[in-house]
Amino acid sequence: MFITIHFIYPNKETKTIKAKLGANLMTEAHKFGINILAKCHYKVACSTCYVEFDEDYFNNTKNMDYQAINEMSEQEINVIDNKVVNNNYYGRLCCTLTVTKDMENQYISIPSTSMDNSVEN
Repeated sequence: MFITIHFIYPNKETKTIKAKLGANLMTEAHKFGINILAKCHYKVACSTCYVEFDEDYFNNTKNMDYQAINEMSEQEINVIDNKVVNNNYYGRLCCTLTVTKDMENQYISIPSTSMDNSVEN
């Protein structure tokens, strides 16, 4: 089964993908040419894959809470707290996320610091 997820580039352009339930979100993004950085190669050691979920989506969705996306590990919390400038409550490391049905029609913003500009999108 696949769900629709919308990625918002730093220039506000949006790219919509059909992501496979249960797959890693960053792997799915990469399959569709969304070039989110992964300097630590999915080891949750850097913050280059930091993305931000849409706050309004969470506030306006019935029975939806932040932890429904995937609970944060202590390691992810530490990386975000220590390495991400301007992080918000809805920011996550893309490499840690599993695609769930709760992500259906979610808008995910990619900060410019998380884009691999050496590859064309």
